[in-house]
Amino acid sequence: MPGLGPGRRSRASGGLACAASLLTASLLASAPAADAACSASDGSGQASNCDTVGQLRSYLLSASLYDKNVRPSEATQGAGAAADEAQVQFYLREVYDVNQKTMIFKASGYFRRWWYDARLAYDNAAFPHVDVAAVSSDVWQPDTYVENSLSFALGDKLLRIYPDGLVWSSERFQLTAGCKMEFQKIPYDTQDCIIEVSTYSQNGNEVVLVPRKADGVDVLASYDPAVPDNPEWEIKIDTEGEALMLDYSGTPWSVVRVPLELERRSLYYALSIIVPGVLFNLMAYMSFWMDRKPAPARVAMGLIPMLITVNSNNAVRNSLPKISYNTWLNDFLFGLLMFNLYVMVSYGVSNFFMVYEAAVANAKTASAKMRAAVAANKPSQPRVSVMDRMRAKAAEAKAAAAQPESPVKLSLSVTEGSGSSTPFSPGAGAAPMPAAPAVPPGAVVVEDVEPTVAAREEEP
Repeated sequence: MPGLGPGRRSRASGGLACAASLLTASLLASAPAADAACSASDGSGQASNCDTVGQLRSYLLSASLYDKNVRPSEATQGAGAAADEAQVQFYLREVYDVNQKTMIFKASGYFRRWWYDARLAYDNAAFPHVDVAAVSSDVWQPDTYVENSLSFALGDKLLRIYPDGLVWSSERFQLTAGCKMEFQKIPYDTQDCIIEVSTYSQNGNEVVLVPRKADGVDVLASYDPAVPDNPEWEIKIDTEGEALMLDYSGTPWSVVRVPLELERRSLYYALSIIVPGVLFNLMAYMSFWMDRKPAPARVAMGLIPMLITVNSNNAVRNSLPKISYNTWLNDFLFGLLMFNLYVMVSYGVSNFFMVYEAAVANAKTASAKMRAAVAANKPSQPRVSVMDRMRAKAAEAKAAAAQPESPVKLSLSVTEGSGSSTPFSPGAGAAPMPAAPAVPPGAVVVEDVEPTVAAREEEP
């Protein structure tokens, strides 16, 4: 309390505590009298003459009329009665976290249940319903839990009783559960996350669970898909729950499977991955309209889009679990990567032919320079082909073979001493040879020798 010292504050707080204790004691003392007054004036047991909600609540939950440990149908029909039916529904407020890598989602909202308990029916028209949240532990309730949850925390609770005996329970919840996701169609995929609700201590012979009005999942009336709580996922409300009866060790257990349908918002992936990938791929193809000679420019225009595509593909892979199947988005990026690889390979092939063409051009230039140098150092002569040369040689050989052979003439004169000589003829009938000139004594003179054909034949 402001303005009071420590001593005064302690005395004031002690006085308030004392007053609260006295008020509580008076309320507890007056409660049985109120119950007695509410029920004594009506023999039907319907508490039609209760004046306050507190009196009606105390009457309905009085220990003499109600036993929370006995289920409703068994209390009215005895042992072996039919199972009580309870409806369940998840009234979602938001799905605020969806981790697709760990396949876990988190949601919050209100967990609702409906069942009938004839012991709590009343006919007092002055009270359309009775709220018993403060004493909800005194009311029989289905023992429900979420079977596939990692955590399921319940918070504030509302428990309401209607005149016909209908009991409605609503509790704030925060749920963390696993979800089996399939990513083949990412980013145009829809995930069906199943929430399984079952009873823990009450088997199927005692309690049967069913989804509320066949949906099992609803969203707040203020939920607007255009302004979502989760920017990546949109909650779909046209889902239907499924009631099952499963057998565990010969005992039936009631289970309700509530599908939570989440549809991915694909605009983020379109603007950050798909459209940039296509634009960079077109940029790579622009290199085909560039000159082949500037290699750095063409290599950069082909390599940069390839690296960006690989980086985008790795980013998508890192956001997913280690799956062993292809997804639409990964296949799309792989196709872009193949186109970029084609650009690089085509440039490599064109560069090879460019080098080859340069080598051929250099060889032609060198040959032309050599021919020019030879032509400058030698007089110009008519060019004769090899065939013409061969024909000329063949004609010369033919002409030589057609000419007659001349006879061989041999003349030898030997002069000794006196200086006179006697001509020698190889054979009779040969033509006389002219007289040889005078030669000094002792000299040997050999005249021109032209052997005849006969002489060549006689040679050994």
